[in-house]
Amino acid sequence: MRTSLSTYWNRYRGELAIDWLAEVVQRSIRWGIDAISMFGEVSPLNAGAELNYLALENYGSRNNRIADLDVFLDTVAGQLLGERSSACEYLSFARTVGKQKETESALQKIHTRISSLPEHAARRWIWLANYLFLAQNSPSIT
Repeated sequence: MRTSLSTYWNRYRGELAIDWLAEVVQRSIRWGIDAISMFGEVSPLNAGAELNYLALENYGSRNNRIADLDVFLDTVAGQLLGERSSACEYLSFARTVGKQKETESALQKIHTRISSLPEHAARRWIWLANYLFLAQNSPSIT
């Protein structure tokens, strides 16, 4: 199975798709498909792509045989974004694209948080803030 999540072919280039990837892998497991790949068109330094590829690696692995999003948030994303609750909030903020008031609120919360984070976690949150800002102010860019 090959997916185009997180590419221009689906919605937005580099979009965070960890929840949708969990669904794709869960369906693939039910259907007996044991090989899944994802088209890539952005650098893994793009935090959306980075998390998507890490999710795809995690889902269906011996560490997460049923492709449970919560397992990924606990064991992988939480460590990269500050903690599990931060990973949940990150995903929630990513889903504000196209919802102006929610995006503005998310951006304010992200800006407040960034200065208290370790460098690598801050980089990922800065990417999300930039992504949301561009999606809201220059929709053709995303």
